[in-house]
Amino acid sequence: MPSSEHSRMHIPGSCPILDGESHLDSESPCPPSVLTDSIPAVERTDEDHHHLTSQNLEDNNSTKNLEDEYYESVEFQVEGPVSQPADKYIRNRAAQRGREKELSDALSEQKRLYTKLVRENNDLKKQVEGFDKEILVARHNIDAATEVSMDRIIILEKRLIEDRSHRDVMIEKYKMISTENGFLKERLRKVKTQLEKKQEDDLAFQDKIVYLERRLQREKDYTARADSLVKIYKKHLNLLWEVNNGLKERIDDLHAQLLRKKHGRRHQKSGSKRKHG
Repeated sequence: MPSSEHSRMHIPGSCPILDGESHLDSESPCPPSVLTDSIPAVERTDEDHHHLTSQNLEDNNSTKNLEDEYYESVEFQVEGPVSQPADKYIRNRAAQRGREKELSDALSEQKRLYTKLVRENNDLKKQVEGFDKEILVARHNIDAATEVSMDRIIILEKRLIEDRSHRDVMIEKYKMISTENGFLKERLRKVKTQLEKKQEDDLAFQDKIVYLERRLQREKDYTARADSLVKIYKKHLNLLWEVNNGLKERIDDLHAQLLRKKHGRRHQKSGSKRKHG
């Protein structure tokens, strides 16, 4: 019987996958390529692509060398357990893949949380921008109302000064014509009526000034409330930035752990080559 056919017979110490069997346990003496193909591949992200691309050649060569070593070790071992180097490699490889899968799942979860926080942060930024626009409009309205109110106050003050001076003049005239006839008394009565009307106008102007002052105070209160809201949202934004920074540091730590695991795996492969050489 040719040696190639003899090596594929299902004998003690041979690989059940190569012999056509589907059952595989941790003690099965299969070559590394068969075992690694039977384990699901860990999902890789775009950030890991450039690391994996540069390692394809080295991993292929390492796998080929390990397969050569495996077949050399089992070619003439028809009976008995599998050689220790291959068995150790199989168990270490399976354990490494389990740890890599856990780290990859943790990294994916951290990225999902980070994306969620970034989205919430952007929503808060939009809300703050909307409040800023409302505050600017409110301040513009307050400034415009204040300017109009100041102009009205200046006009009212001028009118009050004119009315006071006019009233003083009229009082002097009243003193001069107080001794005149009834015609002058009638005229004096009309002037008093005019003065009373002016005083009513003055009171109305004063009431309007009080109303404008109250309105200005309300606008100031609105501005103070808006400023307090802006401070609250800025505080929330600072807290979100701190959370984002902590997540970034956690993601960087996980990424560094993955890199160290990969580097340790390459170092272990090169050490295994030197040991078998």
